[in-house]
Amino acid sequence: MRILYIIPRLRKGGVERLCLDICNQLQKRESMQVRLITFSDDNAYPLFA
Repeated sequence: MRILYIIPRLRKGGVERLCLDICNQLQKRESMQVRLITFSDDNAYPLFA
């Protein structure tokens, strides 16, 4: 299964963190291909992305 998340930027916030957590957990499954697209290079979570 392929999943694509699109989010404006990765600033500190609830939605951004939730999206990263979901992507990281789904990526652990063999059958999943997860991509996260942002419209800005602004990333407050460099360790997670």
